[in-house]
Amino acid sequence: DVNRAYELERIEKTLAENNIDYIFLKGSVSKKFYIDSSMRPMNDIDILFRGADLKEVTKLFEAMGYGIAHSSAKDICCINKSNHLLVEMQTHLIDEGYTLWYNYLEKIWGHCSSLPDKPNQYLMTKEDFYIYHVIHMAKHFLNGGIGIKHFLDLYIMNKNKYIIKRGKKNESLCVRSMRGFCRISYCGN
Repeated sequence: DVNRAYELERIEKTLAENNIDYIFLKGSVSKKFYIDSSMRPMNDIDILFRGADLKEVTKLFEAMGYGIAHSSAKDICCINKSNHLLVEMQTHLIDEGYTLWYNYLEKIWGHCSSLPDKPNQYLMTKEDFYIYHVIHMAKHFLNGGIGIKHFLDLYIMNKNKYIIKRGKKNESLCVRSMRGFCRISYCGN
């Protein structure tokens, strides 16, 4: 947990120095809601970049001691050569094949706000973070399975008032399409 916190600070500093907009995703955000951040295991650090050239971002990470572990059309995964920490760099939150979810998540930057003291770091709204979490869970469920940490995150989000309440007038089609999965995956909603 200490190595990851140190690495997050190094990443934040490098991205700020190079004026690159980004959003930390998944565990990097949800672990802050646990009583003790070490209770939320993480395999990697996931980062979404806005309009960034991943090849240029990869060069910055290589200068910080990372090497490319693997890459795809959607992301590049780098590994720190000294502490073996993985960073998954993304330009899209989900593959285009998931059309309804993709169309919703492609507009995510328009809903985000930057931090006052870190103008290049953006945060999703509570609703969007929850929606993204459930979409990510559903994608893993459809493609082979999900682990307990996803359910624990939902429980923690409920405790921190991230769960979307039913009956919202302007609920998006994307949210409505996930209702069944939400009821199955978390009985509290």
